[in-house]
Amino acid sequence: MIRKFFPIILLVLVGCKSSRVPEKKFTADWESMRQYECPEWFQDAKFGIYFHWGVYSVPAYKTEWYSHYMYVPGHPIHEYHEKTY
Repeated sequence: MIRKFFPIILLVLVGCKSSRVPEKKFTADWESMRQYECPEWFQDAKFGIYFHWGVYSVPAYKTEWYSHYMYVPGHPIHEYHEKTY
């Protein structure tokens, strides 16, 4: 598997040369922080975290389909629901 993707990984690593910017020294005051310039890549950067957590997850027994299977006679979730609640 890794042999298949090795050339792609290698190209990405070679293509991603880090252009080191000289680090500026900051002090603990606002005047120093005003010198900070936000990197150009950060202006267009997109970052997000997706999670799906709804009312169905409150019982959270084995699956998000809990509310469906608790009405299906003979299903293990139905039996669990009747025994527990």
